[in-house]
Order: sequence, then C-alpha cells, then structure tokens
Amino acid sequence: MATPPPMIFRREALDYRLKTQTQRPATMTWPALMARHIRLACWLLVALLGLGGILACLPTVPVSATGPAIVTPQGSATGAPLVAVLMPARDLHRLQPGTAATLDLGPNEDTGTIAVVEPAPLSRAQVAQRLGLPPSALSALAGPVALVWVTSDPTSSPTTVPGTAGQATLRAGTRRAGKFLPLVGRLF
Repeated sequence: MATPPPMIFRREALDYRLKTQTQRPATMTWPALMARHIRLACWLLVALLGLGGILACLPTVPVSATGPAIVTPQGSATGAPLVAVLMPARDLHRLQPGTAATLDLGPNEDTGTIAVVEPAPLSRAQVAQRLGLPPSALSALAGPVALVWVTSDPTSSPTTVPGTAGQATLRAGTRRAGKFLPLVGRLF
C-alpha cells in the first residue's frame, strides 16, 4: 500500500480556513504607499498633464502649400517677372493675395508675393492653354489645380528667365497645432 502524499498546507492553516469559511471574505486595502494624499497627488499630476496637452494644442501655427512653378514671359506692372504656380485645388480657399511665397527656381531660392489667385480650379488642358504649354508638360498633375500668380522680387532673382521651372512654397494660412494630431485632430 502506498503512502499518501504529504500535505502542502500546515495543519493550523487548514483549521483556520475551515473555521472562517462562513465569515465575510477578506477585503482589499490600499498599501501604505497609496495613502489618500498620494492618490490625490497622482490625480493632480494627471490633470496637469492633460491641461498641458490641451494648452499645447491651442496655439496657431503657419501652414504652407507646395506646387510646381513656371516663370512666364509676362511681367507685372512693376516689371517683376510673373510666376505661375499650380497648387492642388483643395488649397484654393486658403491662399490669399499679398502673402509671401518662396520660389525655388534653379540654383537660387527667391522670394515673391501672391498677386492673384484664380477663383475656380482648372483642368490640365485649361492650364496648358492658359500658359501656352503642351498638354504633356502637365501630365504629372493629378486633378484640378488652382492657378496662382506670384510676382517674383526682382532684387532676389535678377537672373530669372522665362520658361524656368521649379517649385513654390506658398503660405496657406494658419491652423491650430492640435489639428495635426492623428486621433484628436478633428476636435480642433
């Protein structure tokens, strides 16, 4: 006959368990480290971090839009060269005449000012016709575009030649910093 395995619990522990089995179950208590003032301090810290995050999302930051630019043979009333900038149609409502523009036309980075923003988006064919370009020159455009005329600063680009192509960065208004956050951006 085999001997029964030894008990893993002490005999006193089993007796205590059998006596207190019908009594109220043990309640969980906070450790001494989580006293009331520590919990309050933790909640205050969470509140301060949340408030700081909200305040960091409220300031407005400038937004820019980028598009291809072509120097045209036309000149403005001041004699400065006119640059045609093709912007996505979604940015049309954010572009305002008189705002600054940065033109990257070849080796130099020039400055300019938005002179005119066409009121309606144009198709590739309409833009090619307005600028006198072959339709294949604008084959990289993905949809309707906003045609923006920028006057180049003559002192910053004395060597700007008609037909020069490059890229333009136009200031397109401001947005709240929180708008750029992936999950909560819709709230701002």
